[in-house]
Amino acid sequence: MITAVNITPVTQAQILTIMSLDNAKFQLKIDHDYEDDLITSYVEAAFSQAEDYLGSSIVETYAEVFTNKQFTSITLPVYNVTAVNQVSYTNTNDANIIIPASDYTFVIDQGNVTIEYTGLDITDLKADSKAIKITVTTGFNKIPVSIIQAIKLIMSDMYEYRSNRLGNFANSVAANLMRKYKQFV
Repeated sequence: MITAVNITPVTQAQILTIMSLDNAKFQLKIDHDYEDDLITSYVEAAFSQAEDYLGSSIVETYAEVFTNKQFTSITLPVYNVTAVNQVSYTNTNDANIIIPASDYTFVIDQGNVTIEYTGLDITDLKADSKAIKITVTTGFNKIPVSIIQAIKLIMSDMYEYRSNRLGNFANSVAANLMRKYKQFV
């Protein structure tokens, strides 16, 4: 049973490496500086909206998945996983024990990861909701151009229609560009 998932938040610097302020201003055909803070906030909001639509991280980041029960197979509730970095557990003496990679296998299928233990038996597992920790890398190591274009479209719409918002905001072209990478749950 999964008891918690922690995903390392993406920083403003990471977002601005995908679309710099200069790139955003070029997209908007703006050559002045007095709206730089506003434009930066739209870039961040567009990035966040794209991640919400996709259901996964866009830039590479780390996720920690916790469970309190030993298992032979588990599918993680994190999408777009590119690597399993470490599996560890806390024993009854509060020591963190790293499980050797030879004791488990993992299969990444369309971004979903399933971990299977191969003969591992933890006899001294601490009774704690976060006793077993699985650390993975999630996100794209090379962000698809269509996702970057979608972020530009969303950001442009936010800027152009900033005072004319009716209900939920949606950009169908941006959604179509990202649909291939969307996690449907």
